Amino acid sequence: MANRPYLLNTLTLANDPYALRTNEVAPGNDYLEADGPSYRIPVPWLCCFRPDDLKPVVIETEEDENNPSGSSVQYMPSTTVARAIHHLEQSLPLFEMIAGDSTIAHAYWSRALAFLRSLPLPFLALDPGEILDMTDREEGLATLTRALAGSSDAIAALKEFSGYEEGALPYPIDIFENVAGGDQRRTDNAIALDVAGYARWQRHGADPFGSDDDPVVAPPTAGQHDLGTLRDRIIALLTAREPDASAFYRSMPAASTLMGKMRSLLQGAQPVGLKMLLYTATTAQRDRLLADRDLLTLINGDIADQLRTTCTGYGMAWAGFVMESMENLERRFEDTEDWVLLPVLAPAVG
Repeated sequence: MANRPYLLNTLTLANDPYALRTNEVAPGNDYLEADGPSYRIPVPWLCCFRPDDLKPVVIETEEDENNPSGSSVQYMPSTTVARAIHHLEQSLPLFEMIAGDSTIAHAYWSRALAFLRSLPLPFLALDPGEILDMTDREEGLATLTRALAGSSDAIAALKEFSGYEEGALPYPIDIFENVAGGDQRRTDNAIALDVAGYARWQRHGADPFGSDDDPVVAPPTAGQHDLGTLRDRIIALLTAREPDASAFYRSMPAASTLMGKMRSLLQGAQPVGLKMLLYTATTAQRDRLLADRDLLTLINGDIADQLRTTCTGYGMAWAGFVMESMENLERRFEDTEDWVLLPVLAPAVG
C-alpha cells in the first residue's frame, strides 16, 4: 500500500470510489485519477470539499475475528467540480494563513484553481482511505471533518493532514518545480500546498494502472523569465548542437556566515545561490560545446542576465553555469552501497 490519497474526476457523483474501480469495465465508466503524495493529503484537495460532502461508503473486506461482518464503513467527500471550484475560490485566506506569505500562497492557490477548471468531467471525489487507515478511524474522521470546515477552524487539521511543518517557508512554485536540492522542510511544505496535478485516465477495459493518453496536468507556472522557461531555452540551444545534451539547476549550500545562519533560522531562507549544470553524454561532446563561442555568448549574455534577475527576485544569487559529461560523472561515483556522487569539479562555461 502506498498510503496516499486519490482525487477522482468522474462522470457521475462517485459516492463509492471502490465500486467505481471494481466496475471500471462498464462502458461509460471512464474517469480521471490523480495520485496524491504519500502519507499526506494536499491542502488544495481538502479545500475543495465541505463537511456535508462526506458520504458513507461500505467497503467489503475479508471476514476475521476483528471484523466478523466482512465490511467496514468509511466516509469520503464528493461533490460537483463547479462546487469544488467555488469552495477553492473561497479558500485563499487559508492558503495565506498556512504559508505565511501571500505571494507564495496565491501562486499555489491559482494553480490549483487552474487545474480544477481544466478537469473535463462534472464530479469530484476524494478517496482518503489509505491515509485514514494510518489513524484511528473515528479520530481520523473527526480530523477530516474539521479540515473541510472552510474557515480558520480548519487550519490545524489542514496542516496535520498535509504534513505542513511550522517554521519553514514553502518554496515558490518556480523553485519547487525546477531546482534540485535545498531545504527538505521547505520542499515538504511546498508539497503540502501543491495541487499535485497529474490526472490519468482510467478507461473501462483498459490497463488497470491507467493510461497516460491525454492526461490532465496542472498548468506551468506563469512568467516570461521563469526558471523552467529559461532552462528549456538553454536545453534547446544545447540539443541543436548535441542532441544528447541537457541541463538542470542545483541549489548552492546555505551560507556558513553568522548572517546566513540567522536568516535561515528566522525565515527559512532561500538557498544562497543557484547554478545550472550543463551536461553531455561524452567528453568529446562537452569539449565541442565548450569550443562553440556563439553558444557561450548566447548563454552568458541575455539568458544569464535573465537568470540573474529571476534569482534576485527570489532573494538568491546567480552562481553561473558549469559543464560536464556523463562519462566523467560516472567515473566519480564512489563504490559504496549508496553510490554517492562526489563534488563535480567542472570547468566554468566561458
